[in-house]
Amino acid sequence: MIDRVFLSRFASLLRGSGLAIALAAVALFFGTGGVVRAALVTPEFLAGAANTGKTCRDLQGPGQTWTELKVDPNGNGTFSDGTLTVTIANTTNDDTFDWSSNIGVDAVVVKGGNAGSYLYRYDPPTEPTADTGLGVPDPANNGISHILFCYDVEVRGSIAWEKRNESQGGNGGHLLQGGATFTVSPDPTDNVGVLTVVDNGANDADPDAGQLLVQNVPLGTYLVTETVAPSGYALDNDATRYVTVSEGALNAVIGTQGTDQDGDTDGSDFHNRLGSLAWEKRNEAVQGHPLAGGATFTVSPDPTDSVGVLTVADCVGLPCTGADQDADPGQLLVQNVLLGTYTVTETVAPSGFNLDGSATRQVTVSEANLNASIGASGADDHANGAADFHNTPIVVEPSPTPVTPAMMR
Repeated sequence: MIDRVFLSRFASLLRGSGLAIALAAVALFFGTGGVVRAALVTPEFLAGAANTGKTCRDLQGPGQTWTELKVDPNGNGTFSDGTLTVTIANTTNDDTFDWSSNIGVDAVVVKGGNAGSYLYRYDPPTEPTADTGLGVPDPANNGISHILFCYDVEVRGSIAWEKRNESQGGNGGHLLQGGATFTVSPDPTDNVGVLTVVDNGANDADPDAGQLLVQNVPLGTYLVTETVAPSGYALDNDATRYVTVSEGALNAVIGTQGTDQDGDTDGSDFHNRLGSLAWEKRNEAVQGHPLAGGATFTVSPDPTDSVGVLTVADCVGLPCTGADQDADPGQLLVQNVLLGTYTVTETVAPSGFNLDGSATRQVTVSEANLNASIGASGADDHANGAADFHNTPIVVEPSPTPVTPAMMR
């Protein structure tokens, strides 16, 4: 590539010589000696005679509708048509310049008169808001005549959805819950990959916990997926929803904002779930080891808030007002349990019975085992780690009979 400035400086060193004349002829013939590349794209050459008078609409691609902002270069400055605002900067000898804009630009045409023009086409794949180093094909003979900025105003909308706590409020009245993370696919900002949306964090435009909003979304169909539930909770049992942003539904909503939509359809809110813990108490002194009511246990840590210890007394008959929500004697159930690993310990045996010989069990509530049970409900289990709690009666040894004189005769 032959640089015109280099040739000019070199020619000045050889002024008055035949070589200087030859170099000047080379500069005249080659102009810049190559394509004036911008920082982002390499331009397409438009021959002067064939493209004189062509507008942005003449150059737009299939399915595009370009609007044009024409700038007659008078050096650096800001130019606007009310929608697009462009700032021209760093103009050099009316040959090259930098630009920035308030919205994305599809293309820039730098007109160079009869010497032709350069078309800097940005879309596809992107619509930048700035570039540097744009110029004309032959600045040695023709500077910038004028500049065309080509753009389209793409219709964009939004996507909104809600996250609710399945354990708070009944069906149709579950309360909003913050702390979840989602992905939107494809990423509406560039149509590539996925966009991560954190409730009240990255990419969420709604300040209310449990309500999420993604703005500036192009028309299209998107997959919204819950990827991280609030701490201690399980994901919705169907963690995906499809939603479409269209001209008829620019501000698309999964369900209805402010209303609890139960279910697993694309119109349902996302709901987070808690688990449960169940275990059984049995009488080892009777054949078949029947269920035995009346025992008291602790669960550590407290599965309702992960703090302290929860005391669970066996509920016998409705209503069950304590931690045990199973009214059958010997069957215990704790509901609304956070995900985690817990230690269940028998602390008080039924009256007249001993504690189980091994009074503790460990059990884990997880997304894969949400309703965890120590052993199988309704069956007498003795397996290590999954055994029911068994009690044996307290044996009272009879007092020895006093020896009397009459007995000694």
